[in-house]
Amino acid sequence: MRNSEGQETHVLLVALPFQGHLNPMLKFAKHLSRPNLRFTLATTEKTRDLLFTAATTADEEHHRSLVDLAFFSDGLPKDHTRAADSLIPSLRKVGAKNLSKIVESKRFSCIVTVPFAPWVPGVAAAYNIPCAILWIEACGAFSVYYRYYMKTNAFPENLEDLNQTVDLPGLPLLEVGDLPSFLLPSSGSHFNSLMVEFVDCLKDVKWVLVNSFYELESEIIESMSGLKPMIPIGPLVSPFLLGADEEDKTLDGKDPPPRI
Repeated sequence: MRNSEGQETHVLLVALPFQGHLNPMLKFAKHLSRPNLRFTLATTEKTRDLLFTAATTADEEHHRSLVDLAFFSDGLPKDHTRAADSLIPSLRKVGAKNLSKIVESKRFSCIVTVPFAPWVPGVAAAYNIPCAILWIEACGAFSVYYRYYMKTNAFPENLEDLNQTVDLPGLPLLEVGDLPSFLLPSSGSHFNSLMVEFVDCLKDVKWVLVNSFYELESEIIESMSGLKPMIPIGPLVSPFLLGADEEDKTLDGKDPPPRI
């Protein structure tokens, strides 16, 4: 991601149209705000209405001022409700093609995407752009998903029995009922196939950035170092949740440079 001195680095952030995906991406851009570092946030066209018609706080307005916005079609009719069980399959079909138009329009140094958009790393690979995943859950959840779908550890054959135990590195002894809900049969085949695709796409992912911090999940992070290393960069939350003033600060605590 390094460019020669004075040259701008342009990062493409790709998020699904869910608040739980958009907010961490905006926080991520805010924390990394630096001279010569530019961000473009790409999401679906339907999100345009959410971003520009909903009432926003001053903090949200500031986040938006840090990034350029780009939108691509999700392939659904304008009046569609866009529930996850229809949106995600549609993006699976048309997302890569439509996102590629944005990638071709700029010179990006890196692409950062959220989980559950497994077609994005393939786009990055097609254009020889390094790709990162911003994992918005705990390191422990990523570890469980990875170990289960990559079959690196033993899991009970029948996940319908919630009382069976699961012993995984870096984690306390778990019962099946403690596992992420997407693993369980009750979530349905849709989410299971999505997770299979997500873990498979990690072959095209250079970095797994996690919304956590080392001191909180050190054993889990260390246990994954030989499989798919995780880089904790969190917490990506508003400062007031950590007992700090809601001020604009960079990661090193300094005031950010003015942006024109």
